[in-house]
Amino acid sequence: MQLGCRPRVLADTLVSASFHRSEPGADLRPYVAFYWQCEPTTALSSCALPTSAGLLSFNLRRRPWYSAPAVGAGLTFTTSQIFGHLTHTRWCHYPAGTLLFGVTLQPGAVAVLLGCSATELADQAVDAATVLPITALEAALAISSSFTARVALLEEYLQTLFHPLVIDYRYSLVQAAVAQLTNPVSSPASITQVADQLSVTPKSLTRYFQQLVGAGPKRYAQLVRFKAALTLYRHQGQAFDYEAAGYADFAHFARASRRLLGQPLGAL
Repeated sequence: MQLGCRPRVLADTLVSASFHRSEPGADLRPYVAFYWQCEPTTALSSCALPTSAGLLSFNLRRRPWYSAPAVGAGLTFTTSQIFGHLTHTRWCHYPAGTLLFGVTLQPGAVAVLLGCSATELADQAVDAATVLPITALEAALAISSSFTARVALLEEYLQTLFHPLVIDYRYSLVQAAVAQLTNPVSSPASITQVADQLSVTPKSLTRYFQQLVGAGPKRYAQLVRFKAALTLYRHQGQAFDYEAAGYADFAHFARASRRLLGQPLGAL
């Protein structure tokens, strides 16, 4: 399947008629970033940026949807999937009537859940039913009448998955570092500062990130900053404040797009 034109990035922070978002309960925040639901009434194309987060996606109507890298062959998905973190931009197409519901997990959470290294998960998609007991949950989600009801079902299910796990200190350190590197975007702490505050060396912190997240903390922080800046740029246009977004000038922002994504701003 070929896409007629390059789709644009859709901000996962903006709720719309076809996209819903909900934050997790306090007990699941170490593992869950947010819940979401995508239900386009017309065919929808979007650009998925590189990310450090994996996700669990339920295809509740079993409508085939398509995803492809910028260069190379694509894949069609009909069943529910677990996706590892993305290292490259992908172009996605969803037909009208698709109903995808799922959860975006915290960086490193998929590796902890599946008991493997992040390296094994990079750019990978796994049929969720082959690694998790989701048959009953999937059926209940499909007949649920609302996004809120689905979130409640998935929260209960995720508690049974994550709470019995023995989480070692590396994951806790990574999550603490993620919180500091993410907020505020306009004046992020340096890797050395974060490591000092967590009483580890920058080298150790980088190693933990690479093991659990699949990228070092520096690249993680750069991707988070760029994604937030892109959302602002797309909505503010000429009023975009590149300094407030953490860039020296607009050219710095544009270069970050090519360096991090291999794509010009105009393609996003």
